[in-house]
Amino acid sequence: MEIKSKRLKRFLYNLGFEFKLINKNGDEFYQFEETEMLKECIEFYYRVRKRFNK
Repeated sequence: MEIKSKRLKRFLYNLGFEFKLINKNGDEFYQFEETEMLKECIEFYYRVRKRFNK
């Protein structure tokens, strides 16, 4: 799973997920191994962000 957001990358890295840095056409992406736990953490991250943006 490729993620562009540095904030989300930092959140996932602090939870213990490891990533590879990918450079495509000058854009940096962070590639994480796609697992069910990763998907749940990303969903949680966006739910929390959505609550604070209200």
